[in-house]
Amino acid sequence: MLHARVLRPPAHGAALKDVDTSAAEKVPGARVVREGDLIAALHERPDMAEQALGLIKAQFDRPHTGLDDKNIFDHLLETAPKRRFWPGRQH
Repeated sequence: MLHARVLRPPAHGAALKDVDTSAAEKVPGARVVREGDLIAALHERPDMAEQALGLIKAQFDRPHTGLDDKNIFDHLLETAPKRRFWPGRQH
C-alpha cells in the first residue's frame, strides 16, 4: 500500500511561489510527485511519508485577508449567517 501526504497551503487562496523537495526526495523509499501546485510525498509507510512531507520547503504568496489558522474559527463564527427557525418545526 502506498501512503500520501499532501502539502497544504497555509491559508485559503495562497499560491505556491517556490518549493524545494530535494531533502524529501532523499528519504529512502520516498517519492515526491508534483502536478501544478499539488505536491505530495509518497511512501509505503505513513510515518515516512509524513517525514518526507516535513522536509519539503515551500513558500506561498498569501492573500491579504488577515485570516489564518489561528483566527479563522472566530471569523467564521462572526460572519456565519444566523440560524433561522422555521414556523411549525420543532428545534
